[in-house]
Formats: sequence, structure tokens, C-alpha cells
Amino acid sequence: KNIMSHTTSVSEDLNIDNRENDLRNAINISWILYCGILVFFMQAGFSLLEIGTIRVKNTKHTLLKSLGDFLVSTVTFWAYGYGLSYGEIGNQFVSNKHFFLKDMDEVDNAEFQFTLMFASATATVVSGAISERTHFIPYICNSMVMASWVFPTIAHWVWNPKGWLKNLGANGFLDFAGGAVVHVTGGASALAAIILIGPRVGRYIDGKQRAINGYSPTMVALGTLFLWFGWLGFNAGSTLALANGKAAVSSRAITNTTLSACSSCLVFFVISFFYHGKDKIDVQGCYYSVLAGAVTATASCSFIEPWASCVCGVVAAPFLFLTELLLSLLKIDDACGVVAVHLVCGIIGAIANGIFATETLVEKVLGEPTTQWGLFYGGGIEQLAIQLLGCAVIFGWSAFFTVAILIPFKILGKLRIQPDKENKGIDSTGYGPSAWARVEIVSDGNTEEMQFCIQ
Repeated sequence: KNIMSHTTSVSEDLNIDNRENDLRNAINISWILYCGILVFFMQAGFSLLEIGTIRVKNTKHTLLKSLGDFLVSTVTFWAYGYGLSYGEIGNQFVSNKHFFLKDMDEVDNAEFQFTLMFASATATVVSGAISERTHFIPYICNSMVMASWVFPTIAHWVWNPKGWLKNLGANGFLDFAGGAVVHVTGGASALAAIILIGPRVGRYIDGKQRAINGYSPTMVALGTLFLWFGWLGFNAGSTLALANGKAAVSSRAITNTTLSACSSCLVFFVISFFYHGKDKIDVQGCYYSVLAGAVTATASCSFIEPWASCVCGVVAAPFLFLTELLLSLLKIDDACGVVAVHLVCGIIGAIANGIFATETLVEKVLGEPTTQWGLFYGGGIEQLAIQLLGCAVIFGWSAFFTVAILIPFKILGKLRIQPDKENKGIDSTGYGPSAWARVEIVSDGNTEEMQFCIQ
């Protein structure tokens, strides 16, 4: 009887443990899937933001780019991108397991869905910078390489336990949610691309910059708010779990992301007020500064205190403003402020971990004791040096492959739209009926259709 009673007790304990594990997995998988859906919604934000910033005569081309890069990113990341980044088998440079999602369990499949959104976002970032003058095929080819090779290799270096950046120093390169892996990668590719492609026709006349205004501030606002909404899932979901204390890390990520975005916008508003005057506030720039603050928080949102996140947002705003001025002086035409928002602010966020990361928060996120943390708290300079090295390597790797992909198209004359077609609008080169607004005027019983464009 004692033996039977003991056996029954052990069996009941095992059943309880199994139920607890099942419940824990269900909570974690649900969290990953939910946040992945939020990140997917950012694709709508990217599209609206770019459409609102550019001229309406290029609307359909932009919409097709936004759809196309997600399609090729999904298929190629499924085929081999995920396997290159997160497979257990491999070396410090790349993995070689889970191609075509083979040998995946339920948690792995959820993580694939979430990470896919990061890969596609990395590719999409480039779209806004090169808008209004680039052929569709070169852009799609670059997007495919970004999502299936450049992002996966960098993600492996930073996030895979075998990655070489992950194993530098006590903590490795600290990037909680992709401030460098996604935003510096996409921003570096964008900078290389716009230098190769050149400015839009009419952007610079007699050496002076000419404003090319977008046609819908409303779309810029909605796009920014959609991105902000998705960003909360982007950063908070990077815990890849809610159980075992991860919920607290997620809540800190949301708090710090919001504080950084708001601080950045407030400071940019003040800068715009004094630079342009109270009658010419840069509304579009204010919305861009929200994104700049969110980007700055992405790498650091779980490693630093809320006050430090506010400091990061305050720093992001003037860097956004000054980067735009510098690009203008250099005659580098970034149609949607991608370089300033994603590249520069992504680097600021990564560097912030080397300055403001606390010992307690680093240990909580990594789940193990550490001997390195931010310089501000007396953690030494080693973590800061690792952050700088990581940003430099990521920048060079991303820019190199973008140049390698786009140069052949430039040599063949297939990289950018011909000037006459660019003036007329890319939509006129084979995208069906115009996306311009239509107005019907009724006079004397006759209906006349007019179309117009807000230039």
C-alpha cells in the first residue's frame, strides 16, 4: 500500500508539473503571437508614413514596394533566413538548422513568426529613404538580401548564444529589441542606397535645396501613431515570454519606449519653434521625432531606468534635427528621414546601454550575474567599447551588401527612374489608373471628371 500510495503521489506531482509547463508555454506562446501581430501592424504604419511624405503621383509604386518587400521577406526568411540566425547548430558566424522550419516545436514556430516581423521591418526601413526615384526590381532584390541574409547573420551574432558579438565581454553586445540589429542595419542600407541613387529630380537647384512637400500630413500622423502602437509590441515582445519574471521586463520596455518617444517630440517641438519661428512649426518633424525617440529606446528599453530613457529621447531630438541639416548640406536626399531616425538614433540607443545600463537590470534581463554595466554607474568602459564596436560592424556589413546588390543595376542603368518619368510620376510607368484624387463637376446636366494632385 505504501508503494502504491507513493507511486500515485509521484504521478500526481508529475501531472501537476506537466499542467504548469503547458500553462506556462501557452502564456508565453500567446504573448509572442500577440506581439508579433502588433509588429505586423507596423507595416501599415510604414506605408501610410511614406505615402503621406511623398507626392501623390508615386503612391501606387510605394504601395507595391511595401507589399513586395514583405512577400519576399516572408518566403526567404522561412526558407533559410531563420535557420541562418537561430538554429542550434552552427558557429559564431551563422547557424545551419531549421531551414524551411524543419524540426520546430510550438515555441520555435511562435518565435519564427515574431522574428519574421523584425526581418521584414529591417527591409522596409529602406523604402522611405529611396522613395520617388528607384525602380521596383532593385529595391525588391535588396529587400530579399536584407531579410534573408544581412538581418539573419547580424541577429545570429547578437542574439544567438553562439554569436561572436553575444560572447564579447561579460554581457556581449546589448541590444534588447533590435535598435542596432533592425534599425542600424536598415539605416545603414538606406544611407548606402541614397548615396548610390542620388537625389530626386528638382531636389537641388543651383546648389540650393528645394522643399518637396508630401501631400498628406494626416497620413504622416496616422502612420506614426500606427508605428508607435506596433512599437510597444516590438519592444515588449522581445522578452519572448511573460512567465518567470519576464512580464516585469516587458512592462519596463513599454514604459521606457513611451517616455523616450514623448521626450524626443517635446524637445524637437522646442527646437522647431526657435529655428523656424512660431508660425512655421515643423509638424512632420515632430512626428518623426516620436519615431526617433522610439528607435532610441529599442536597444536599451529593458536595461536602463526611466529617467535615463527620457535623457535618450532628449538627446535623440537634436541629433534628428542636425542629421537632417547635415544631409541637406551634403546633398544627400533622404525622402523620409530614415537615416536620421533609424541609423543615427539606433546608434544612440545602443551606446546608451554602455552608459546607462544598470547592474540589476542587466542581470534581470540576461538571467545571470554580470561584471559589466553602464559607465555612468561605475561599470567601466568595456561595455561601451563593445557597443561601439558592434554598431560599427553592423553598419559596415549592411552597407556593403546594399552596395554589392545595387551597383550592378546602376551600371546597367536600371537603378533609378528616368528623369522625364520621375517628373511625371512613377505611377505613370505601368501601374494602371492614376491614384490622384478625382472630382466630378456637374454643369448643365453634363458630368465632367477632373483629377488633381497637391504638389
